[in-house]
Amino acid sequence: MKDYVKSAYDCGFTKAFALNPQEISFEEAKVLRQGCEANDCGKYGTNWCCPPGIGTEEEVEARVKQWKKGVMVQFITEGVDPSMHPDVFKEVASSFSAMTQCFYDMVKESEGQCYMLGRGSCTLCKECTYPDAPCRYPEKIAPCLSSHGINVYKLWDLSGSRRGNLNELDFYAMVMYDKI
Repeated sequence: MKDYVKSAYDCGFTKAFALNPQEISFEEAKVLRQGCEANDCGKYGTNWCCPPGIGTEEEVEARVKQWKKGVMVQFITEGVDPSMHPDVFKEVASSFSAMTQCFYDMVKESEGQCYMLGRGSCTLCKECTYPDAPCRYPEKIAPCLSSHGINVYKLWDLSGSRRGNLNELDFYAMVMYDKI
């Protein structure tokens, strides 16, 4: 059996820990979904990685709970103010997405089916097919963890590892595998 926590480090992540998706709490799903519906990021209803395109609260919880194993990953880097340095922030976020895709591909190659959750909305296509046609890249999208009703920080705290501090950026993703 492959050590996916070690594999996560090989992809460039700062920390990683194994988890059981069956034990993930969805008690804050309604509040987190309301955050999406407030549309502060401007992405609500515009793509397959954000609500309502990802499905209802119940559907996304069921999608997560169909997996037996998972690995949550973290990437911490020096703090960058997106409003002051948008190009640098975009480059860091893009690097995180590439690491997440690397990790997902590694797990998928060994396990077959798996499911990836990441940060923010999708940026793969210049114009998303939502809602008129299926996603062009369903194997490459990483729907947002919080849009799935998962409190990222509370879940990460279970790892016993630190989160980023005020002078750092921290990004999180999860890959789940071994379908029930």
